[in-house]
Amino acid sequence: MPLFPSRVPVTRPVLPDISAIAAGLEDVWARGWLTNNGPQLQAFRDDLCTLFETPHVDLLANGAVALEAVLDCMELEGEVIVPAFTFPATAHAVLRAGLKPVFADIEPTRLTVDPEAVEALCTDRTSAILAVHMFGMPCFVDALQKIADRRGIALIYDAAHMLGIRYQGRPISAYGDAAMFSLHATKVVHAVEGGALVYRDGALRPKLASFVNHGIGGASRRGTNAKMSELHALVGRIVLAELPRISARLEKLRAIYDDALSGISGVQRVYNMCDGLEGASGFYPVLFDKDVGSRDEIMAALAADNIDTRAYFDPPLNEDPRFGTEPVGTPVAKDISGRIMALPFFADLDHEDAGKIVMALKRAIET
Repeated sequence: MPLFPSRVPVTRPVLPDISAIAAGLEDVWARGWLTNNGPQLQAFRDDLCTLFETPHVDLLANGAVALEAVLDCMELEGEVIVPAFTFPATAHAVLRAGLKPVFADIEPTRLTVDPEAVEALCTDRTSAILAVHMFGMPCFVDALQKIADRRGIALIYDAAHMLGIRYQGRPISAYGDAAMFSLHATKVVHAVEGGALVYRDGALRPKLASFVNHGIGGASRRGTNAKMSELHALVGRIVLAELPRISARLEKLRAIYDDALSGISGVQRVYNMCDGLEGASGFYPVLFDKDVGSRDEIMAALAADNIDTRAYFDPPLNEDPRFGTEPVGTPVAKDISGRIMALPFFADLDHEDAGKIVMALKRAIET
């Protein structure tokens, strides 16, 4: 018999009180304004401006198109350095913006792009670094900024996992020239689908407004339909208001996992609290020592107990032929991608169930 009678997902969206959604929908219906920078979107943007401590925030249909938009509106050319260990959307945005991704290896502690690898890959064709904060852990922001300043290139962050997180006393959005935050349903704060873009240069706003609205107005080099609807903005506002409760639940759940996993040899916690880091991440990956056995066999054993897990990000993107890049050695990314596995982790996961999941993991390793 499986340990759980029904499937335990890796993640589950926060579903706010349906009555709050219904009340908001009544307001949307009364106005008859469903999209095109409506009052719900404007209010959601204002809330995020407060959170990010900047007036330069835009909302888009999703995080991937938000990255594409900022790459295009910054009028970059040539190559962009991207970590090999990341979700494919990061590199796809580079391609869609007419640029070439160049994949760099990661460093083994935070699993973020290695500044030394970035420095080695910079050439006169490099126009930007697109770094990725990983599983709630920040990039080595100071080292990357020094490279960008010295080279005179843009520094953009894929901060899909990081909404609500602060680092060194500042919102994580304060680092670099721009940062993208995913508002996908699986994130700590979501709008069902959506993306938030925070940027330093206010002159980008008319270009971004043109880009997301089919290029109308001619401020952007090109355009698409990347607008967020009033319904999505409404959900985003309501979920954002619950961020303190969500964060508290996730921090408690993380502590339960940390404590339970401390007695299992061969399993490392991936998320390590950096000095000056505040806020809750929505992921709980673990890393198996090489002598533990096959990660994929452990995942299969957990699946037999109705426990879903996920392997991030296997294989590294430099091995994906769709990106058409030359083979580049990324030994750390290759090693990590074969040994990492994410456990179920979401705000409403029952704490007793979390203990049972770790028990099942221990049994899977032993057998």
